[in-house]
Amino acid sequence: MRLEMRSDPRFLAGARKMVQAVAERLGFEESESSRVSLAVDEALCNIIRHGYDNAADKPIWLSLWPARESDGHPRGIRIVIEDEARQVELATIKSRDLEDIRPHGLGVHII
Repeated sequence: MRLEMRSDPRFLAGARKMVQAVAERLGFEESESSRVSLAVDEALCNIIRHGYDNAADKPIWLSLWPARESDGHPRGIRIVIEDEARQVELATIKSRDLEDIRPHGLGVHII
């Protein structure tokens, strides 16, 4: 399954619902599919906020498919998110300490 969406935060709820529904169809428990959906939501929010500087008209592609063992048996879900946002050096991505309780900044931990 592949979804092309714009970087408009109004579309995040639909993307979350789609991810959760696909995960459940692939055998994830509701609590597991909810966590997968939350991780995807965090990634999409980071693209919109940090990659696109909150511009609401930029492209994002979300792809989902069953992950399989080498023998073809299902073993999970594979999710790929693509965008055209400016690149971020992986070494610069840091989440704050979990002991530092305040809003925002936990997306990396969630993902």
